[in-house]
Amino acid sequence: MSEIKSNIDVITLRVIESFLLSVAEEMGIKMTKAAYSTNIRDRKDCSCAILDSSGHLLAVGEHVPAHLGPMGAVGKAIFSEYKSNEIKQGDIYMCNDSYMQGGSHLMDIKIIFPIFYQRDLAFFAVTAGHHSDIGGANPGSLNPNVTSIFQEGIRIPLVKLYAHGRRNNELLKMLLQNSRLPDERYGDIMSQVGAVKAAEERLLELTSKYGLGTIKQYSIAILNHTETLTRAMIQAVSDGIFQGEDYLEGDGIEDRLIKISIAVKIHKDTLHVDFSGTDAQTRGPFNMPADQTKGTIYHLVKCLLGAEGSFNAGLFKPITFNLPEGSLINPYEPSPTGMCTSEVPSRISDAFLKAMAQSGLSSVTSGWGGTRNIFFFSGLRSETKEPFVMLETYASGQGGRGGLNKDGLSAVPPYQSNSGNMSTEVLELEYPITSLGFELIRGSEGAGKYRGGLGVRRSLKILDCEAGMVSFTGDRRKFAPHGLYGGKPGRSGYQRLFRTDKERKMASKSSFEVKPEDIFILDSPGGGGYGPPWERDLELVLQDVKEGLITKERATSEYGVIILQDMMIDEKATSELRCDMKKQMVGE
Repeated sequence: MSEIKSNIDVITLRVIESFLLSVAEEMGIKMTKAAYSTNIRDRKDCSCAILDSSGHLLAVGEHVPAHLGPMGAVGKAIFSEYKSNEIKQGDIYMCNDSYMQGGSHLMDIKIIFPIFYQRDLAFFAVTAGHHSDIGGANPGSLNPNVTSIFQEGIRIPLVKLYAHGRRNNELLKMLLQNSRLPDERYGDIMSQVGAVKAAEERLLELTSKYGLGTIKQYSIAILNHTETLTRAMIQAVSDGIFQGEDYLEGDGIEDRLIKISIAVKIHKDTLHVDFSGTDAQTRGPFNMPADQTKGTIYHLVKCLLGAEGSFNAGLFKPITFNLPEGSLINPYEPSPTGMCTSEVPSRISDAFLKAMAQSGLSSVTSGWGGTRNIFFFSGLRSETKEPFVMLETYASGQGGRGGLNKDGLSAVPPYQSNSGNMSTEVLELEYPITSLGFELIRGSEGAGKYRGGLGVRRSLKILDCEAGMVSFTGDRRKFAPHGLYGGKPGRSGYQRLFRTDKERKMASKSSFEVKPEDIFILDSPGGGGYGPPWERDLELVLQDVKEGLITKERATSEYGVIILQDMMIDEKATSELRCDMKKQMVGE
């Protein structure tokens, strides 16, 4: 499959492919505009996709990368549970179970809608949304200290929410009864249903124009073309076995390092990822289902190799895996999985980056801040006694991008996240909390020829509420984001709680009660540097000082640049200092 087959018109292929992508994007817009929760409506923690009639991922919107693996595998779940003739027009399926094909953590509810054209199955439209509470031990359902999936909320196997166009209200009633926020759950679920129904109209428009036979022919061609492009990108990398490892800093139950080991074998146009040596599944909720693990690697390959074409099932074909059963990245039931989208994808990403750096791949960055910094705040509103659940994640610094001759970006989410933050106005309107500050942390970057991005400081004050509780999960507190090719590590993260002006120690994975007037301050990690700091362009160092990103003192100590009172560079003294720094490094 080195080229598009002669009976496929390239322009038509591009038109159909682009149309499918636009439908997935439109689904996301409709879903977020109709959703009730701030997590989907404002933070956009959701994804939308189109599958072909065989259940293969055909197109996905540019939403949350952590959803890609599960959404790419959910088609297998449909056909493993139902025969083709049992899938009927007007049926809409729902699921969230971690231990089914396409499983993720329970908070990600998927809605799957088979779309028929003149009685023939043509597509599936799929949405995934992170629901802020689906029951479980803690409000918000994400608890870093649970030990079983049964403590994390309701498990939904693949079931029909609609049959022949009629909604199963008894099923929906049962699901809503298991949430602390039933009205919000109803609104979010129906926003997903609305999105897949909107896709039906657009996809039938496409099929009516070209005919079902042509659509199926070009769907196969789209997948084949992506596979061809992916194989070409893999083949451009040197053959070899490249190894990397990283460590999760505890599982919420035990304060120990948990190893993730990766060996990437590239042979011609294939890429094999072996997780042998990865530690066993944890007692705490950081276990990652197999399809979630695969999706993490698919996304990394797409990003690092610069593979052209859409993100679809064609990308998956040249990539194979060894995922040891009972390990952190392929656990046995009923291990808890609630935090599987938080820290483990980032640890896999950094282990993969370290491995691919050995291949000489220029697109590899130094270590990212690499943590979701998940902040859950819940309780009862003082006046109405109604429950509330607030979910935020906070960005960190990206690693230096030497292959692109660029610094790391500041305040960006890790590889597997693409969700944003609520505006301060929405935050303070919706919840009994106020923002005291949201800023870049000066000097948090890893120094390098191409410096890492800066982390952020988020300061929040708890207002009047009852039964207030915070659950927090972060990483990169013990191991700073790594530098590359002589670059220095970024600054580690840190979190603390102030009560009556006294600082209280907080674990990086913990749940605790909060009271009005408590102040929570998070410092997220900065990205690692790329290349020796003394090679950084002098004017870029001066610019960083002028913009307040680093101090004059840091310019001297880390980059060997001496800046005078008038903001001019002492070039002679700088040259001598940099020469000494280089000698010291070589001597080491």
